[in-house]
Amino acid sequence: MRKSFLVVGLALLTGCVAPILPMVETKTTHYENGTIKSMTEYAGNRPHGTHKQYYPDGTLEVEAQYRMGALQGIRKIYRKDGSLESATNYEQNVADGIQEVYYPTGELWTKNTYDKGKLIKTETFDKQGNPIESKEHP
Repeated sequence: MRKSFLVVGLALLTGCVAPILPMVETKTTHYENGTIKSMTEYAGNRPHGTHKQYYPDGTLEVEAQYRMGALQGIRKIYRKDGSLESATNYEQNVADGIQEVYYPTGELWTKNTYDKGKLIKTETFDKQGNPIESKEHP
């Protein structure tokens, strides 16, 4: 009994206790034709978890992760044909890190680098992957 009290007390003092999060539930919206428009996981009234948005024909349009209401991690946008258009890393709703934009045929077209929302570098490639242009943004 005394050991468990010491461990719990130590955990509280050092901050080694995971925060208690509200229960996560999935909310779904639909188009008038009945197909799914979006599916989003919520914790309380804020997005928390996976968000997926669909075109009216049911093809995936957007896939993203949220953490307590803020975009967190990779957000992918797809074209109507299902091919990946772009993938952007987010930290707390702000583009941070790499964004990749793809040709409709799937090859990397542009690679943008962000630092806390500020675009700092753009690299452009041809369909064979050869660099076309590299530009720093002051």
